Amino acid sequence: AEQSAAPPRTATRREIALGMRDAAVLDEPEADELLALADDVDQAVFHPQPPDPDLADRAWQRSDHVTATVLARRSRLRRAIQRADPRPLLHRDPIADAEPAGADDAREPAEATA
Repeated sequence: AEQSAAPPRTATRREIALGMRDAAVLDEPEADELLALADDVDQAVFHPQPPDPDLADRAWQRSDHVTATVLARRSRLRRAIQRADPRPLLHRDPIADAEPAGADDAREPAEATA
């Protein structure tokens, strides 16, 4: 959204990266880096084992590289506006808002008898 290429809410990380490339927000090398980042994040999120530190370091390096490259092409005014954009802070994660499993089954604490 900050790059004027808001993806649909149901888009996967890979679809978002491809959409940014197709919207000309990213050049081919940047898009390749973002696609690799999306794959690394998916591996970390969906793999049954926790991610290793090398994967996390690589993901942060890729993220920093793509961010710096995209921002370098923006004017100072555009970068300032983007940094002050409140939309990322307003994003709500629908999964985080969901009731935990079994929340309806919670029992009231037993009353003490005197």
